[in-house]
Amino acid sequence: MSRRIVLAVGALGVGVATLEAQVPVRGRVLAAENDQPLAGASVYALGARRGAETDRHGRFVLWLGTLPDTLVARFIGRMPDTVVLDSVPGEVTLVLTPSAVPLAGVLVEADPRRPADAPPATWSLPAEAVAAVPSAVEPDVFRGLALSPAVAYPTPFSSQPFVRGTDPGAVGYRLDGFTLINPFHLGRIFSALMPQAIQSVTLALAPFGEEFGDATSGIVDARMREGSDEVRGGGQASLVSLASWAGGPLGRHRWFLGGRHGFLEHLGGPFGEVPYRFNDLYARLALAPGGAAPVHLTAFWSGDRAFHRETGEGVGWYNALLGLRVPLQLGAGGQVELWGETSRFSEDVVGLDIRGATDIANRFSTSAAGARLQWVRPRGSVSLGGEVRHRRMRNRVTGGDRAAPGARSDGMVTALTAGLHHRAGPASARVGLRLDADGVVHAWQPRIRLGLDLGRGWALGVAAGRTARLYHVIAEVLPGVEDVASVYDLWRPAGRAGTPLPRSDHALVEIRAGRPGLAFRAGVFAGNLRGVGEIRPAAPDTAGSFFRFGRGRVWGADLELSATGARRSVGLAYVLSWSRRRWDRDAAPAIPWRHDRRHQARAFVTWFTGRGWRFNLLADLASAEPITPAFGTMELAGLHPGEGSLNRRAPASPTMVLGPENSARGGWTGHVDVGVRKEIGGPGRSVGHLGVSILNLSLAPVAPAVPGFSEEGPLRVVYRPRFFLPPVPTVTFDLEF
Repeated sequence: MSRRIVLAVGALGVGVATLEAQVPVRGRVLAAENDQPLAGASVYALGARRGAETDRHGRFVLWLGTLPDTLVARFIGRMPDTVVLDSVPGEVTLVLTPSAVPLAGVLVEADPRRPADAPPATWSLPAEAVAAVPSAVEPDVFRGLALSPAVAYPTPFSSQPFVRGTDPGAVGYRLDGFTLINPFHLGRIFSALMPQAIQSVTLALAPFGEEFGDATSGIVDARMREGSDEVRGGGQASLVSLASWAGGPLGRHRWFLGGRHGFLEHLGGPFGEVPYRFNDLYARLALAPGGAAPVHLTAFWSGDRAFHRETGEGVGWYNALLGLRVPLQLGAGGQVELWGETSRFSEDVVGLDIRGATDIANRFSTSAAGARLQWVRPRGSVSLGGEVRHRRMRNRVTGGDRAAPGARSDGMVTALTAGLHHRAGPASARVGLRLDADGVVHAWQPRIRLGLDLGRGWALGVAAGRTARLYHVIAEVLPGVEDVASVYDLWRPAGRAGTPLPRSDHALVEIRAGRPGLAFRAGVFAGNLRGVGEIRPAAPDTAGSFFRFGRGRVWGADLELSATGARRSVGLAYVLSWSRRRWDRDAAPAIPWRHDRRHQARAFVTWFTGRGWRFNLLADLASAEPITPAFGTMELAGLHPGEGSLNRRAPASPTMVLGPENSARGGWTGHVDVGVRKEIGGPGRSVGHLGVSILNLSLAPVAPAVPGFSEEGPLRVVYRPRFFLPPVPTVTFDLEF
């Protein structure tokens, strides 16, 4: 045997012995106020220089070779916790308390020890952060997503997000990881999730992990609050609703209940003829069987109703969700998760003027069961998962001179996932594969994420992969109002009636850095979209079927910079992006997407002025969106038979002569939102908060200009904002005990 072979075998034996000497250290990261698991918290071993992130149940596994060692846990918006390990414990528990000062890290993970393999383009936001964003009409979790530069909204009055130049319908919503359908109220001006019922929110942009599907651009996953070791709760009143919540212990178990009621139906004025009400109910139960991780039960119900008292015309819908999640331990490094869910959405529209009097009966239901196994080893992990789902969709549309075609789909859907994570020194790699399939179409979705620790707090992340959805979500809107008020969604199952499969290929590179009090992130992204769809606009060069489908491209760059002081934090973000579409055929010319915003800048400021006062400001400025210009006007007239052999000319009607679709630009848009909050009370007693926020304090037109006819003088084309948004005040008062 040669000397080289002997040395190689010896080195291999030393390596195996080293791996065998390593032992797994299990643990959980919890919130101090209610012992709720914190998903996405980073845990770092100072001696071994090895890190991990907690899963949905706050669990982590670290393999350590030598002891003693010190573990440090961190999470945005919370003070870090440290545990010194002298021996291998049964399970380590780290408890993080909310920070007393604002953290700029709500924008960027300002942690120099964050694992380099942390998923790129992922934001974890505590409830305190999203609640700090000035509200519109109602405090809203989804408006808080503005803390990420990747998120934009169709209008400043909308809470429905779209990410990086893709359609709003490409975003998927989750509550505790369970499917959430259309979680919005009142034309999507605010969502059905109030901050007091939510512990944290994670925004994951494509290509996200293989465990996520049913979306092509991003996932919004909100986690409901849990009860604590003593009964605590509170109530809140605003100009349009009343809300209350409470949680506490039940033996070893914990419970949380919350609810909100919109009382506009009880007011006079326009609400006397068309009473509007909304209700939200939240429930979470954490069952603790012995020393095992808690079993979580999540329930949610939301409903809206607005019907004219005399005519019966209006809109009504409800949303219901029930989910169960069971975490199990398998051996030294194995983790198993079993889950089941059922989610239903129902909506009825009666006699609404949508391209004529229209009636709609929308039904969407989905029920699923699944399992995910993860095996954590010293240098990585392996995961396998699968789910079986029954999905039923129905759009029944009747009436109207140009109503949407109906659709119906009912069948089984399966999903299989596999993932491999490997770490070698400062580099790491995560490779995943997902397969979604029904009886007609299937979608293979490979995804890869690479990380590199550059030292001194700098890290580089690279990701690429494909995302797909087996159906389309296309929003219908009131003609003339366009994106201001979305009424209902239209679902089109892929692979049927000429409807393509929506899928997207994504790539991104980002670099991030963290220092005490300062955080920075910059990234470039690109996406190739296939099978995108929308309602065909009423323009001369877009004649055809009701829907149109095509391809798209998005690309650009964004950056964030945030700084934190003793009492204040400032976050700045800028996005440069392009978004284009090619409709109906591959040879068609590429045109700008209707929300193609080349430049967008955003600033968020939080300032504690002392004595319980807090000041928040959100400023947003965006360059002009595309519009279809008008070249002028013309009169259309006809001839109809008159008396005898003479013909009489019918009255002329003015018609606008439109140019090519989206070939011009409107005007720059922007708004400044402010919020002030005063705390009343203190430790050991009930605490109250009085909040006042004003949306669009700038008093400026906030929508791109569109062509229309002049109302005075000779007939001509003039350009006006699509709508004018005056300052909108929101007043809230809450009391917590």
